[in-house]
Amino acid sequence: MDRIEEKVRIIIDGKELFTAPGATILDVARQNDIRIPTLCHHPDLTPWGGCRLCMVEVDAAPKLAASCVTPVRDGMNVVTSNDRILESRKAVLEFLFAERNHNCMFCPQSGDCELQSLAYEMQMDHLTLSSSYQAFPTDVTSEYMVMDHNRCILCGRCVRGCAELAGSYVLNFHNRGPKSLIGIDLSDRREGSSCLSCGLCMQLCPTGAISSRYRSHYTVKGHERKKRSAESVCTRCGLLCPTILTTAGNTLLKIEGRTSLRNGRPDKGQLCFKGRFDPLKEEKRLTLPLVLEKKGKWKEAQWEEAIRIASEGLKSLKEKYGGKSLVCIASSNLSNEEMILFKDFSRAIESGYVDTLDGIHYRSTNKGLESVGAGLGEAQWKKIAEADFVLLVGGDPWETQPMLSSLIRQGMVERGLRVAAVGKSDSWAGPGCIGISLRPGKEIPFLKSFLAMALKQNKGSAGALKSNEVERMIKVDVESMLNEISASVDDRARLARIVDYFQAAENPLIVAGPLVTGEPEAVRLAAQISMMKGYLEEKILRLLLLKTSGNSGGAWKMNIPSRMEKASDARWKGGVVVLGGVAEPFFLPSFLNGLEFLVVVASFHQKELEDRVNVLLPRPRWVEGEGTFTSLDGRESRYAAGLLDPPAGVQGAWKTLVDLAEGCGSPLTLKTWEQVSAKGREMIQQQPLK
Repeated sequence: MDRIEEKVRIIIDGKELFTAPGATILDVARQNDIRIPTLCHHPDLTPWGGCRLCMVEVDAAPKLAASCVTPVRDGMNVVTSNDRILESRKAVLEFLFAERNHNCMFCPQSGDCELQSLAYEMQMDHLTLSSSYQAFPTDVTSEYMVMDHNRCILCGRCVRGCAELAGSYVLNFHNRGPKSLIGIDLSDRREGSSCLSCGLCMQLCPTGAISSRYRSHYTVKGHERKKRSAESVCTRCGLLCPTILTTAGNTLLKIEGRTSLRNGRPDKGQLCFKGRFDPLKEEKRLTLPLVLEKKGKWKEAQWEEAIRIASEGLKSLKEKYGGKSLVCIASSNLSNEEMILFKDFSRAIESGYVDTLDGIHYRSTNKGLESVGAGLGEAQWKKIAEADFVLLVGGDPWETQPMLSSLIRQGMVERGLRVAAVGKSDSWAGPGCIGISLRPGKEIPFLKSFLAMALKQNKGSAGALKSNEVERMIKVDVESMLNEISASVDDRARLARIVDYFQAAENPLIVAGPLVTGEPEAVRLAAQISMMKGYLEEKILRLLLLKTSGNSGGAWKMNIPSRMEKASDARWKGGVVVLGGVAEPFFLPSFLNGLEFLVVVASFHQKELEDRVNVLLPRPRWVEGEGTFTSLDGRESRYAAGLLDPPAGVQGAWKTLVDLAEGCGSPLTLKTWEQVSAKGREMIQQQPLK
């Protein structure tokens, strides 16, 4: 018979309750919908007991106890509200208001402030204490946030969150007594600090002490505004971080992470600056179709006219030169459903070349991995949390996937993770990291020298590497490779230490950026280095590839990019480019210069578009559309819900492709979103996870 789990009996406000040992009074109260106010407490942070608002009476004791840090015991009798308790809470609240400048009328967080809400709850309409306010500095040096120490209540939530959730350890208490404030490193300014601008401190702040520099004016209108929140995922870089989007009046107000210590994610649900702030500063929207007239001037057009002009232009080129003269290029920021329809569209118009903007990385990666062995897959990004050595080469995750950068830094501080950054290593300078500066394009000789040195140290023992590869790499002239990368004496010493760290590691991980994934030979060498330590699991390399777009994982998994390079004698005459619903730089491969007719579907208006395009068709941005996106490593797909309505007249990119195909006389079989969505689920499930 299973042992019955031990329970503790406790009485709260006359109600008999049973709970597991180790819980606090506040835990039990909240599990049973009993209200106890707090300010310093947060469910995902260590209990602190600093604000003293959660005071309760325990067994009629003369002293009140902080419920957030008081563990329950059998037979405990707790009272959460009486005159004595309410008087204590109101006194604490008055001291907080009197100590600093909490002028709610001029605060950007008015209406969304826990301190203000508690004042209303306790019916405070004036202070019985004289103000002891003294001016504190306000830090406006961050691009993303403002820190106003005059509105800080020193609850410590930002400090604990920065350490316990973000793992950055940037914030802490400075000074003592009435001069106390929250410092950033050894300063009171973010400028020049080690802060990663993740914004977690702002999300945890219960007052207006830390506020966003974007969209905060939308919340202060002099009257109550109806807001709504919904769960979604961030589609910026492929980590699919869970988010909560807050909107009002068809405007996106803020983005927060779904923080949790129990969600199975090493990032604990936090966000980076790309996911939290960048969507709030997106560029000028494209809201109406634009058509280039013969005189070189742009004019706004109705959808019917724009689709007709675009279709006729493509159709005439197809009739004159054949379908092979048309190219179709997609951004890998499209949803899986949009990319499936894009592929069908390209087939329908008999396009001669289909690719994504990151297609070169797809082809190089495939070629490099296939040269090492069949069916090899890359590591999950979550494996970073388990690695004891990380080699960064060919890119900086801070630029492509900032959350990975945060996880690596957290590992360095908390686990003593050893890190080697090769290439642009300036941002990784500091204890625990060995940096070697490397000019772009010199990744291959570096990787060759690394692999050769490691193999020579091992005297031929090479894990999963094939014997013929071992023999070939041992013969590499390391000295000539080091001369090719202009390695100094110090660089050579650092490289030797990096090789030693790699050899000593039990669970190393190679993190390769775009400068590696763009070269088949570099991918092959990175894979071979990882194979020296064996596979993570069957056919899974100790290699993580940093993709350049938010849904590259989905595009690559469904083989949307071309597996073949363009034909050397190809003569492209026209084409269609579909950009994603996020602000991304517009560029076309150089071999597409001089097209006679080009149609671009985009969310944002960019000057670069006007110089190359004949018809511009608007599409919803990411928060106005829906679809599934696949993770960086291709392991999981998640649904991103659309919360806002697109501007009047803007239709989905999928609908635009359906209309263009119809206008070209090549109708698609998928004509509704339901059909496209069903096809997307089918294709994702059919693709093997590597």
